[in-house]
Amino acid sequence: MKTRKMKIAARRLSFYVENGALARRTFGDGYKVACLVSAMHPTAKCGNCPAWMMPEWFSYLAVWIDDFATNGRWNGFVSRFAAAAHRWHALGNEGWDRLERRIRTLFGADLSLGSTESAYYIVSRNSQINEKTDAAITAVLDLLEDEISNSEAVDMSQYQPKKEEKAEAQPAYVLDLGGK
Repeated sequence: MKTRKMKIAARRLSFYVENGALARRTFGDGYKVACLVSAMHPTAKCGNCPAWMMPEWFSYLAVWIDDFATNGRWNGFVSRFAAAAHRWHALGNEGWDRLERRIRTLFGADLSLGSTESAYYIVSRNSQINEKTDAAITAVLDLLEDEISNSEAVDMSQYQPKKEEKAEAQPAYVLDLGGK
């Protein structure tokens, strides 16, 4: 995913969240009022968003989070979603694939189903706006945050700091303890 574009998209989403301009259960116009997906990119819609932004199957879950969260938990969920958007560029294709498998396992979904057409259906087919759905949304966001953290840890493990050059080379056998 394109990191620079994603950072801009995440900032756009945070702006909408912080200013109370997110629309629930509608896409909005993508400018004055927007849903979770169109807030990130004005022309993005569920199932039709730039690949650099998020996988298509995940855009369906974003709409599910927006549509099925209870009023009392919705603000917290969209804030978590926005915070994760600032970091999910670390996922890469492998991270998104792992996340999709984990989410499908969570919902007991058949992994052979096509991801695009079924992601929203899998989670919304029995969803109602209630505490059980809030628990499921919490689980999805937990998996997202966990996968991001794991991906960031992998990225950091590949980092090799530059070796500092010593001013004076010392023989390996010299051990100076400061005594006589």
